[in-house]
Amino acid sequence: MKPTIINKKPGLLARLMDHLFFLRPLLILPIWAPLFLGYWASGGRGLDIEYLILLFLGIFLGGAIYGLNQIYDIEGDKINDKNLSLSLNLISPKAAWVISIISAILSIGLAALINIWLVLMVILGLLFGVLYSHPKFKLKDKPWGGMIINGLGHGALIYLMGWISASPLKWGSLLRALPYAIAFAGVYLATTIPDFKGDSITGKKTLAVSVGPSKAALLAVILICIASITGGFLREPALLLTGLFSFPFYIYATIKNHDKFNLANKIAVLMLNIWICFYLFHYIVPLAIVVVGSRFYYKLRLGLKYP
Repeated sequence: MKPTIINKKPGLLARLMDHLFFLRPLLILPIWAPLFLGYWASGGRGLDIEYLILLFLGIFLGGAIYGLNQIYDIEGDKINDKNLSLSLNLISPKAAWVISIISAILSIGLAALINIWLVLMVILGLLFGVLYSHPKFKLKDKPWGGMIINGLGHGALIYLMGWISASPLKWGSLLRALPYAIAFAGVYLATTIPDFKGDSITGKKTLAVSVGPSKAALLAVILICIASITGGFLREPALLLTGLFSFPFYIYATIKNHDKFNLANKIAVLMLNIWICFYLFHYIVPLAIVVVGSRFYYKLRLGLKYP
């Protein structure tokens, strides 16, 4: 459904919300998920200073990376009818830059409150974001580059950020990050399939554009299946169970309707976040705030039933 701006002359609160949602709160959930699963796996149990720092670290790190992506991908977002503050002209490009830069600085500062290794990982994550979106590198437009950097950065690196917040890294933690790298590579690939048309028009050479949506869909399903099974073997039950619940939706999207990959991805992200609540029961509070708050914003501001 195409977004429709409800109020052409918004008040102060609406303008503030437009700027807040430039951070794409719903996309913070797939950052929080590996972050807190890594934190739990390394011994973190929540309601401590590290847990609270990680909550905000995920928000600002995601905001910086997603912000940069929106700035450089604005034309493609308009063609694909994305309900984003910048592509809908709800905020200015200057404001987008300011928010992105401040978010990057805050994410590094928050990491410094935990340890230097987390600072280095956050800086690496930000560099991955630059490599992914900046026109000079544009890995997001490369057939394999976008998928690989999403797997390594969004999957494995974020998981290891959570891990190192509670205890030092070891070889076992690197191994347990592997299924997250595979899973997020597969989910990223699935997100490019519904955007096939817009990406083709704007010259983005994602893997879906390069090999065709059908082959890309098959590869995405295979990667998600491998990640789920590997997660079970490496004592990551949340990843295994998420795969079991979401896999039928990915199969349906592959066989019947490629646009349904968006639904499959939403279900996978939601399920992965729900499992976290079984480990860290208080996580349900920020999870509910993001989901319910987003529902109200998109309904009242853009006339969308989303998520």
